[in-house]
Order: sequence, then structure tokens, then C-alpha cells
Amino acid sequence: MATDFDFSVTEFPRRSARWLRSLVEIEFVAHVLTLTGGTVAAQGLLLGFAPVLSRIFDPTDFACYAIFAVIVNPLMAIASGKYEFALMLPKHDDDAVHVALAAFVASAMVALVCLLIVAACSPLLAQLGHWTSPRTWIALVPLSVLVHAWYAVAVKWLTRKKRFSRIARAELCAMSSMLVVQVGGGVLLTNPSGDILIAGQLVGRLVALCILYLSLRHDYLRFRGELSIARTLQSIRKYWRFPAITAPAELLVKITFELPKLMIGTFFGPVVLGSFALSMRVLGTPLTLVGQSIAHVFFPRISAVRANPEQSRWLLLRACAVLLTLIVIPMITIIVGGEWLFATVFGEQWRLAGYYSQLLIPLIAAQFVVQPIALSMQAFEKQHIALVWQLGYLALVAASFWIGHRYDSIATALVLYSSTACVMYCVYFGLCLHSAKLQVARTTDSAWADGVPAGSTSGVR
Repeated sequence: MATDFDFSVTEFPRRSARWLRSLVEIEFVAHVLTLTGGTVAAQGLLLGFAPVLSRIFDPTDFACYAIFAVIVNPLMAIASGKYEFALMLPKHDDDAVHVALAAFVASAMVALVCLLIVAACSPLLAQLGHWTSPRTWIALVPLSVLVHAWYAVAVKWLTRKKRFSRIARAELCAMSSMLVVQVGGGVLLTNPSGDILIAGQLVGRLVALCILYLSLRHDYLRFRGELSIARTLQSIRKYWRFPAITAPAELLVKITFELPKLMIGTFFGPVVLGSFALSMRVLGTPLTLVGQSIAHVFFPRISAVRANPEQSRWLLLRACAVLLTLIVIPMITIIVGGEWLFATVFGEQWRLAGYYSQLLIPLIAAQFVVQPIALSMQAFEKQHIALVWQLGYLALVAASFWIGHRYDSIATALVLYSSTACVMYCVYFGLCLHSAKLQVARTTDSAWADGVPAGSTSGVR
């Protein structure tokens, strides 16, 4: 009898730990499904109305929309100083709210100066493209940057509080509002242009921002009396790595992503760029946003176990396996019938976009799998590795399109771009695994962890 009792006492902690881990896994999957469900619904709307938009707007209109993204997206990458990622790290909410305030201050400063930067660059872009003038929508750039930065902070705060359903609802409302403006404007106006596509995107993001901040009103009232300039400055100094290292790395990510659009528009013209843009919009955006939904859940999870190398590597491998499973069927479908599908669904003038999508499948698949996992570099405090990798990737992307231009072949450029990107993303995943292996337990007074003990989830409530 004593033996049985001793055995049960010994086994109870182990069985309890396994049971708790199973509950955590169930919670993780539930959060992923919540965010992914909202994103899938939103992207279902986009795909459903894409044939309508493709018949209202021509490739030149989509090219104008793409050039706007070339300008705005890199500015968005640095608008908040990436302080929103630091929201996941403080143990207490009263510390995290000052990190959020630091992000607001940074985004306001960037918004004040970005109009001057874009105004200085717009003549150069017009000269490079010879077919579009940014002056018609340049006034929207500062507002777009500011709205995106505030939206990113709101999403990260709700992620910290595990209010994933509200993020999903905001994404769905954003997509609905965007499509109402784009389709409605395209139908009602006599000569619709790419400006309508740009305005629709901004309106959608504004609607989502309003919805999220209604969800944050209670938190704001709770902490309003505790806001302090001194503590905000302390947060700015404490998490200096984010604006100093993470923001430049993210800027390189966006430049690398947008550079193909600029080079295609310059070397091959607006029709080719418009076809490329539609291909990425229809194929890349839904898969990327589903991956981002997973990333919203993955980042706090990897942050909580970052001091445990074994758990970190297991989480990385498991996330990779799940993402690979999700991408297999879409990847095969596009490879087999991408050109026919685009011509049938969007119109014969978009057959070229279907052909481009077949060439870009390795890139799309690699991005879908690795980009959510790439956030682990932030948790592992290995931003310098990500920065070096991004520099090499940017150089290879530029070289791919330069070679394609030299041979006067967009197909050559896209094949080189897609295959090079696939290889580089595989390298990045290997770097993530290696960084997890090198992790060691951190003390509670770490300048990075802000008092979050190893394995604790208190920082993501």
C-alpha cells in the first residue's frame, strides 16, 4: 500500500504537468482558429470580389496601387519604432501601457516627417515610372502610416490580453469596408482609377482601427491616471533594441518585399506590374494574412518558452509542420491550373497574372511557412542575425531582377526571385532553430525580459 501511495505521489506532478500542457495546446489551437477564422472570412470576401475588381480596374490601375504600396509600406515598418513587439514582454500591464505610449509617440513623429520624405521622392518615382504620378494621392501617405502604426499597437495589446476574437472581427470589418469603397467607387465613377483602390484600403484600416479602440476604451480609462512621461522615457530606453535593431531590420524586410514592384514597373512597364500585383494580391495576401493570424498567437507563445531550448525548438518544428500542411493544397492547385484559373475567374486580360503566380509558388509557400516563425528571432534577442540575413536577401532580390532585365525576360526574373527567396527562407528557419538551441535560462532582472521568469506566461495575459 505504501508503495502505491509513494508511486502516486511521484507520478502526480508529472501527470499534472502533461495535463496542463495539453490544456495549453488546446488553448493555442483555439486562439489560432479564432484569428484564422476571421482572416479566412475576410480574405474570402477579397477573393469573392476580386473578379469584380479585375473587370472594373485594368492592370495600370493595379500598378498605381502597387506603387503606393512601394512608398507607404516601408514607412509603416518604422512608424512605431517596433515598440509594439515589446508590449508582450513586461510582466505587468501598467509597464506595458507605457511601452504602448512610446509607440504612439514614435508613430506621431514619423507621421510628421514622412510627408516631406515622400514629397521629395515623388518626382523620382514619376520619372522612373513614366506612367503614373504620385501627386494625386501623396496626401494620404502620412495618414496611412499613422493609422497603420496605431492599428499595430492595438492588435499587439489585444494579443497580450488574449482578446483574439476582437482582432478577427476588426479584420473582417476592414475587408468589408475596403471592398465597399473600391467596388462602389469603381461602379459609380465614370473613369475609375487606382486612387479608388488606395482610398478603399485606407478606409478599411480606419474602420478596423475604430473597432479595436472601442475594445480598448476600458483599458484606457483604467490606466489613464497612471500615465507618466518619466516611465514612458524609461520604456523607450529599456527597449532601445526595437527602434535601433528591429525597426531597421523590418524596414529592410519591407524594402525587399516592395523592391520587385518598383523594378518591374521600371524595367517592364505598368501592364506587367499590374499583372504581378494582382497575382500577389489574390494569391499571396490571403496566405500571408492567415500566417499573420498564426503569428499573433505564436509570438507570445515562443516568448513565454524562450528560455527553454527544447520547448522552443519543438514549438518551431510544430508550427512549421502545421503551416506546411495548410499550404500544400493551394500550392498544387496553382501549379497545375494557375493560368487557366486566372483567365477564367478574372478575365482573359489577367491570364498573364496566372502565369506569374505559377512562377511565384516557391516564394509564396516559403513566406507562408517561415514568416510567422520568423518572429522567434525577436524573442531570442537575435535581431542582429535577422538584420544580416535581410541584407543578403535584399541583395539577391535586386540581383534577380537586374539579371532578368539584362536578358529582357520577366519570366527569368521571377524564376530567379522565387527560387532564391525559397532558399533564403529555408536558411532563415535553420537560423531560428540554431538560435533556439543556443538559448539559456535568463535571470529575472534581464534587460530584455523585464522580470518574466522562464516559461512564464504572465506577460501575455
